[in-house]
Amino acid sequence: MKKPSKGNIDFAILLLSGALLCFSAYCWASVLAKGVTVFFPAAPALTPTASPEEPLPETEEQALPQEEMEPAQEEDTVSVEMDSPKTKDAPAKEYFLDKIDDLTAKVSNFWYVNVCRENEWSGIDSAVTYIVTGEISSSQVLLGKEGWLFYKSEFDNDPIGDYDGTKQFTQDEMKMIGQSTLRVQNALEEQGIQFTVLLCPNKENVYAAYMPENYIHAEESRTDLLAAHLAQEGIAVVNLKEDMIRQSKKYPLYYSYDTHWNQLGGYVGTENLLLSWGIDFPSLDEREILSKKLWECDNRECDDDLARLSRLQFVFDDELEHVVTGTFPVDWTDIEKEGYIRYENPDAACQDKVLLVGDSFRRAMLPSLCERFREVYVVHRNYYEANMLYEIAPDYVIAEYVERYSGDMQDIESLFL
Repeated sequence: MKKPSKGNIDFAILLLSGALLCFSAYCWASVLAKGVTVFFPAAPALTPTASPEEPLPETEEQALPQEEMEPAQEEDTVSVEMDSPKTKDAPAKEYFLDKIDDLTAKVSNFWYVNVCRENEWSGIDSAVTYIVTGEISSSQVLLGKEGWLFYKSEFDNDPIGDYDGTKQFTQDEMKMIGQSTLRVQNALEEQGIQFTVLLCPNKENVYAAYMPENYIHAEESRTDLLAAHLAQEGIAVVNLKEDMIRQSKKYPLYYSYDTHWNQLGGYVGTENLLLSWGIDFPSLDEREILSKKLWECDNRECDDDLARLSRLQFVFDDELEHVVTGTFPVDWTDIEKEGYIRYENPDAACQDKVLLVGDSFRRAMLPSLCERFREVYVVHRNYYEANMLYEIAPDYVIAEYVERYSGDMQDIESLFL
């Protein structure tokens, strides 16, 4: 378990002290102004937290598009009833005390609205619970070994169901996805376009060693079975799970406190994809990797969505960003602002066009993909429009799905045709 540093503990104590100070000030002001009555405003109704990844998205983020998720926000719900302005004849003492009462009420209102409203547990509650018990109070975030965080929301495609094998496709669903995907592939091949389905594993299926012991890891997930079925149907499909597990023994391919793979994971995904097309691409063993604290990077690829969901950003604050030198420099903020982006690299070895349609996992592939091809077009599935295919006229089309969203392939035909 990740141990909170002295600075983190001091910060938690500071927050608690601030809360007590606000309430103490409010109590004394109420006593002075009204005699003996002390009134505490009711806390606003609790609001559920949005899921981290899909738009969510990054706002993915949910979106993104925000694909990476922001907790649901709401208007201030604690109202403060104001007295009418005092006239010149009002006693100065009464006016002064009313001003104090007004100020302390506003402070209390600000505290509830900005700290306690977004989750069933406030940030302070989460911090105290973690520091005292070593547990995380969250219905969406699972604390694994050595401080690793995993996504466990049952309402966002149930990633734990993928992990333990309890979530499965029916035979009819499997058959329907295969037939729809085959029709898409045939239609694109008639236009001279190479089509490939790219399946990216959930974080916990790659780093199962960091999952709690009481969670049983299934040998095959529904996505593994789907990939095998698609391959039998003659569909070009790349399931990254096996190679990602192998490479994870040497490289950190996913963020510790985020749901997504990092730039190294995206690089491995691109390498596997290009090899399936018969295109050589250097392995990570041949590249130089630079690592830096995530929050020291002005242009970072993630924002530790799981740490934010658990309200423990100040505890889980030592994430690293890994960059493969020589790849194409990507401005991550552009990806969040735009649903459809074009990148051009005149110095690329291959002059072909690539269209990447996917979810938030598409982002980490861009530095390596743009290094290899002259033109790369990237769009989140939520923003994709059929006419884009004809406007771009790509040489390659990638349909990317992270494992927990593999069920979205049931709509692949309506997406591309």
